Amino acid sequence: MTKFSNKIAGFFGKNGIVDKKYENLCAIGCETIISEVISAVVLLALALACNMLIEGLVFFAAYAVIRSTAGGWHAKTKVRCNLLYTATFAAVLTVVKAAQYVNIENAYHIFVQAAICLWSVLILTSFAPALNKKVEFSDEYLKKSYRKMLFGIFAIIAVMIVMAISGSAVWLGVNYALSFALLINAVSVRIAKKSAKTSTAVVKKDDVKLTFKDVMSYIKGKKLDKAGLVCAGYMCCFLLLIGGGVTTMGCRWKYYEPEIPANLADFTREIRNA
Repeated sequence: MTKFSNKIAGFFGKNGIVDKKYENLCAIGCETIISEVISAVVLLALALACNMLIEGLVFFAAYAVIRSTAGGWHAKTKVRCNLLYTATFAAVLTVVKAAQYVNIENAYHIFVQAAICLWSVLILTSFAPALNKKVEFSDEYLKKSYRKMLFGIFAIIAVMIVMAISGSAVWLGVNYALSFALLINAVSVRIAKKSAKTSTAVVKKDDVKLTFKDVMSYIKGKKLDKAGLVCAGYMCCFLLLIGGGVTTMGCRWKYYEPEIPANLADFTREIRNA
């Protein structure tokens, strides 16, 4: 995966689409995309194997919405991250499937779901966001993340209420999936806050913030005249955004916190001045 990503980045550097000193950002972006695609395929296969595609997709979407704004605990390596993430997904599907076969009144299911959500919301609103310790975030950014998290929580609970009222065939599984999405995020945030270690931020978020417009201006500045290279330029733009973005988001969808490239701030300054 790493070798393939480096080859793609090397192609961009060789053809003058991006300076060779920034090939690493393209490689990070490419490796991230490949990793996420493989992970998505594995999770989709698990959901299909359990005949729980809807529940799996609902959990994945709800978890990602909260995780991307609330942050949380991180594993030390990508391998541990992927193993833990896959195991978490499989465990959620197993518990949701088991809950669907428990022969109790719906009122008890609703009570359990409400209890899970209440505890999770209290933890999230009290301790989130637990963001990347390598990046210094402005107060405005933190407030914005908090507001987005609250909106995500509100949306999840609103869906749960609608599903419970509708009484559809999948309401029970969907609502448990949404409940566990909140629960796992809450546990992750609480662990992150409890085990937080003081560290000096590497960069400020505003100094390494990349936008599509800025990167496209940088690519266009290379004056690519061939159609194939122009298309490659768009691809390079996308990879640069991913490569620079995932390392400074404060958190990704999973449990891994990538190292911030040493030349990311230099690249950001260069494209802003292009």
